[in-house]
Amino acid sequence: MPEKAVTEFWKDLQAHPESFQRDALPEVYTHSAPTDDERLYVPFNEMVFSRPLWISPSQNRWRDIPMAKHAGLVNRHDHPHEVFAYTISAKWGYLEHDWTATAGDFI
Repeated sequence: MPEKAVTEFWKDLQAHPESFQRDALPEVYTHSAPTDDERLYVPFNEMVFSRPLWISPSQNRWRDIPMAKHAGLVNRHDHPHEVFAYTISAKWGYLEHDWTATAGDFI
């Protein structure tokens, strides 16, 4: 259960009774997803790491948090689906695009 609202304007609202449909997939909630705890990251190479958050083998989709300790490159690769990215800090980009993402950017 979420923490009970005390002074917020929604404190007297009730949850929607049909918000969870019978065939709906479960939601994913990860507290403090970006973290400095390196034990939660898998190395791509000596500079770039990834924290897996959600993996669906049946859909060939995943969500992760990449992290680089210093400036570095990830090997060339293809994405089987569209890419969605929110930049938490620092900056990054693709050689194939004319933009550089910085903190707060959504791609």
